[in-house]
Formats: sequence, structure tokens, C-alpha cells
Amino acid sequence: MAEGGGGSWRDVIGAAKQRAKDLTGDERTQQAIAKATAGAQVATHHLDQTRRKVTQEESWAEVTTAIEELVQVTLAQQQLIEGLVVRVDALEAGRSDG
Repeated sequence: MAEGGGGSWRDVIGAAKQRAKDLTGDERTQQAIAKATAGAQVATHHLDQTRRKVTQEESWAEVTTAIEELVQVTLAQQQLIEGLVVRVDALEAGRSDG
């Protein structure tokens, strides 16, 4: 930013901070923030439990990954086969035209 700005970006940031402080200063907003914080704590606890469960089931994750890879290979093979069938059909159609 140019020197001639006179630090106006600082003024904007300061004003934004003050507006945020003013908006969160009333009782109702404080209660909403407290509820949101409590909800976040519950979600964090649930996430921690889930993380532990996932850690216990790591081998299942590896099996799932292997299955997903197998499905991808099978789909690729299917597409290849379908492409070959189309080419064979086209060759046979060309042979019957000639």
C-alpha cells in the first residue's frame, strides 16, 4: 500500500474489530455463542470417539481401499471390453458393406 494512504487499512481493521465487539456484546449474542461453543465441544467429543473407532478398524479401511481399487480395475476392464466390442462391430459392419 502507498505511504499516502495514512494507515487507512489499520482504521478499517480497527473499525471492523469494534463492530464485531459491538455485535457480540449483548446478552442474547453471548448466549448464542455459549450454545455454539457447547455444541462445538459435543461435536469434538463425538469426533474423538469416531476417530478412536476408526483407529480400531484400520484393517477394515485397508480392505475397503483394496475393494475400491478392485472395482476401479473392473470398471476399466469393462470399458475396454465395451470399446473392443464397438470396434469389432464396426469392423464386421465394414466387412459386410464391402
